[in-house]
Amino acid sequence: MYISIDLGGTGTRIIASTDLSTEGIIEEVKYDTPQDFEPAFDKIVSSIKVVLKNESIDAIAVALAGIVNEERSELIVAANIPDYANKNLKAKLEKDFNCKVYLENDTVCAALAELEFGEAKDINSISYITVSTGIGGAFITKEDGLKIFEAQVGHQMIGLHGKQCACDQRGCIETYAGGKSLSERFLRDASNIDDLRIWEDTVEYLAIACTNFLNLFLPDVLVLGGGMIQNNEYVKNKIEKEIRNQMRISEVPPILISNFVDEVGVYGGLALIKNSI
Repeated sequence: MYISIDLGGTGTRIIASTDLSTEGIIEEVKYDTPQDFEPAFDKIVSSIKVVLKNESIDAIAVALAGIVNEERSELIVAANIPDYANKNLKAKLEKDFNCKVYLENDTVCAALAELEFGEAKDINSISYITVSTGIGGAFITKEDGLKIFEAQVGHQMIGLHGKQCACDQRGCIETYAGGKSLSERFLRDASNIDDLRIWEDTVEYLAIACTNFLNLFLPDVLVLGGGMIQNNEYVKNKIEKEIRNQMRISEVPPILISNFVDEVGVYGGLALIKNSI
């Protein structure tokens, strides 16, 4: 049995799959993510035992909201769950379950899900950008073996004297187009903003982020995900046109909107195990 965990800043989802396919998923548990690491770890352990149903376990994958260290053993930056930083989750899970454990950034896992099960299946290389609370990205290529590049897409600086970002830089695109920043600026949840002038500006900033990323990696396809794109008809309909308007020095690849929603993290965990064993 294989376990995939999507450990987000607000919610956690854990699934069990018999064969690393989405069709093989037989059990699922969802709950609000505890903000303190120790009770969170206890909850993960008890939830894994629930979905296992006394079956043996082959491997565990964890998609994490934050920056994972080079050894892929723990978070080193976890803005939304700071108590999880510098806690060796990999070692603790391996000790408790005596199996291989794989940790990765959640945006990388989402890109893997698209490459294995989704819009980019059978494609050689993909750039994936997610826009929700913040903005993240990853580039993955299958050329000469799987190569993964995580990218802090939301922290591209577009103005030295711009808005202060939570990362301590100024002028990050995320401060202009991330969901949290929009909510703070306009004093309402981003999903409740109905002024098209705001969304016109947001699309322009998001297109800058996408164009810069595309010019760096030149993928076969760009896949866009996250609630700020998938749940906003204006952004979804305008973003490709704006990217094509901005991008002049390279050919624009096909641009697709992800069909995955909340399940993308656990699907990505299955893909991570599949490409690691």
